[in-house]
This record gives sequence, C-alpha cells and structure tokens, in this order.
Amino acid sequence: MCHCRVSAALVSLCDHVSQRIAHDWTNADGAHILGISERSVTRKFQQEMSLTFAEWLRRKRLLLALEYLASGKSVLDTAILIGYDSPSAFSAMFKSRVGVSPTDYLLQSQ
Repeated sequence: MCHCRVSAALVSLCDHVSQRIAHDWTNADGAHILGISERSVTRKFQQEMSLTFAEWLRRKRLLLALEYLASGKSVLDTAILIGYDSPSAFSAMFKSRVGVSPTDYLLQSQ
C-alpha cells in the first residue's frame, strides 16, 4: 500500500504495522519506531502518502478484511484479526467503506 516515492523509513513502519495489524496503533507508536516526534510522523504520512496514519491504517485493515472474508473467515474472526474489539464496530466501519455489511459481502461473494 506504500507508494514507490515513500521513504525507506515509512516503508519500514508500514511493514512493521502490517505484521502486527491487530495492535492498537497510534502516531505515538509510529514515532517511537521511527525515533521521531508524533508531529513528524503526521507530517511524513501526509507528505509522502497523502493520508494520515489513521486513514492508512483503516485502509490497510479494510484490504485485509476483504481478503479474510473472501477466504472464508467469519466476521468475528476477521474483526479480531484486524484489530477490532467487537464485530459490531468492525461491521459499522466495513459498511461505511464498502456500502454493504460484511455478512452481505460474504453472501455476494459466494
């Protein structure tokens, strides 16, 4: 999901986050990993990705959710795997982004 013009540091952070996608990531976590301030993380993401860190994380989680659901994982398992505390919170995010609930998505993909 990282663009080719993205710095090696940001690519490394994206990879690190992707490997532990269920963690409750914050800008502070990114700052700690990169050894820079939270404001610098915010600025780097905006400049290099044209997204906030939070938006990048939402999109990354959504892409993984689509993969998990398509591979047969349940809504509950998918929600937990991508870092949501409840299937209802995951379902609300999913529906707002995809336009259908995860259950309806599963039915349409069969």
